[in-house]
Amino acid sequence: MARQKIQIKRIDNTAARQVTFSKRRRGLFKKAQELSTLCDAEIALIVFSAAGKLFEYSSSSMGNQCHIRYCRALKKELIEEKRIMENILIKVMDL
Repeated sequence: MARQKIQIKRIDNTAARQVTFSKRRRGLFKKAQELSTLCDAEIALIVFSAAGKLFEYSSSSMGNQCHIRYCRALKKELIEEKRIMENILIKVMDL
């Protein structure tokens, strides 16, 4: 017997929403751990609940390392985005 597909939409019942969040969060963390083990990937996962509570998972004991790598990549991306925006601004000013 196959599972029934559910419609993906916000759950109105607060208690049911919290239960679903907890179950799916655990499932997401489990999948992250499996992916890390099977593919030797470094994984860092950050989840905030509706109440603002932080949940995190890191595939290695060097969870801080993952965060540092993420920040470096984000910084590079932001620098590139800033450069693009400056070029656009220069072109607009020339008009």
